Amino acid sequence: MRGTLGIPAAFFLNGWAQVLNPSEVATWMALRALSKWAPTKHPESGVFLYGDDRRWDDFGLRRDAWEDGCQRLLDFGLIRFARPAAEEAAAGEPLSADGWLMTFHAPGARERYEPHRYQVTDQGLDQGAVKVCTRELTLRQRGLDRAAEIRNRIAALT
Repeated sequence: MRGTLGIPAAFFLNGWAQVLNPSEVATWMALRALSKWAPTKHPESGVFLYGDDRRWDDFGLRRDAWEDGCQRLLDFGLIRFARPAAEEAAAGEPLSADGWLMTFHAPGARERYEPHRYQVTDQGLDQGAVKVCTRELTLRQRGLDRAAEIRNRIAALT
């Protein structure tokens, strides 16, 4: 069984295989593979993938396909953000009287890059893919319509 990746039947039965585009499927499968590779980290702090070489060499994904795929999978409820360990640590830091964190950084020090950490949620597969995608497309279209309306109002004022 080593080297295999389990895919729940709901992925096929509820239409996700037909609705997701190839890069979204590849992103979803990459996250599933990473969750299998790091089974204790996945539920605790999530999994991540960064670096063009790793994304491309291991999974054949370019950065734009990975980022777009993660965003769509989040929108569809197939993955969720995990709370990073750095955020967990910061939550326990003492606050000053005015509510600011009492941490200071040296001038010119670079902040460490923290990638987005994700957790695969198989519960999202139980929803009908067409229904979820229709809902998301409707919400996105409404947002675009509102933005166009605002632009038109501003243009009318000038």
